Amino acid sequence: MVLAGFDSLTSDHLLAIGGNRITAATSTANAIERARRRAAANAKAMTDTGITTTFAGRVADIVADAWMPHVLLIADTTNVEEQLTALADELRLAGRCAVAVVAVAETPTTWHVDVSADGSLAIGWLSITNTAATRLPRDQLARLAPVMRAARAAAPTDDQRGDEPVPAATDPDPWVEGTDAHGHLLDAGSAPE
Repeated sequence: MVLAGFDSLTSDHLLAIGGNRITAATSTANAIERARRRAAANAKAMTDTGITTTFAGRVADIVADAWMPHVLLIADTTNVEEQLTALADELRLAGRCAVAVVAVAETPTTWHVDVSADGSLAIGWLSITNTAATRLPRDQLARLAPVMRAARAAAPTDDQRGDEPVPAATDPDPWVEGTDAHGHLLDAGSAPE
């Protein structure tokens, strides 16, 4: 996920929540160009491998890691409207290429989602109306970000010990074979013999 056009404080907080799954672009125009290149590369790879969608490639395990979704979130579309229009056209031609763009814009687009000032949500192309939009207010985001940073800082590294492993189940019932005391499947190497 790539953030573009957000103020620096909001970006910092969102980066703290998302960890290494979110990056912030230094330029909205560059972020759009990156999404265009990714869509073109994925479309070519789909043609080269003979798959119709990136989802099909992931399911069939055809270069599955290459099809990770690229989502661009744009908070301010000022001065990039033409680039966004070109990207929308390219995405339409590319089909399901694992690239998506969410942009806050006044002008409705083909796949627009309406969120009103009172928080109601409408997605006409999915026939969704009268739904409440979920939100994370800035004050809550500001309180959550340091908690997430602290949790990541406290997470054990490879050379540190983490949580204690859950022991294998000891119940005599045959259905517990190969599970831990919480009922989760054990790894093949740690199943009792």
